[in-house]
Amino acid sequence: MPLDLAGLPCATRDGRLRAAISSLIATAKEHGGVPEATVSTPITWDEIDEIDPRQFTIATVPVRFAELGDLHQGIDDSAYPLDTLLEWAERDRPG
Repeated sequence: MPLDLAGLPCATRDGRLRAAISSLIATAKEHGGVPEATVSTPITWDEIDEIDPRQFTIATVPVRFAELGDLHQGIDDSAYPLDTLLEWAERDRPG
């Protein structure tokens, strides 16, 4: 069954239109608009107890990437259905 986004509410952010469903999806390396220039980046399970998200900045992540490689390599090699995600979105929809 194709994903029908036509009926979803939309919102503007920074002058750009985006579908509400996109708020459920984050990119692998998304930058945030904060003075510290922190960025999101993939981590390993072994790092969870030791990392501080503030250590990942536009200055440190390229070095990390060079040392560890792309932790998301192969992420698109397996496809999974969106049915469960869409059920959760419907269940958690406000109102």
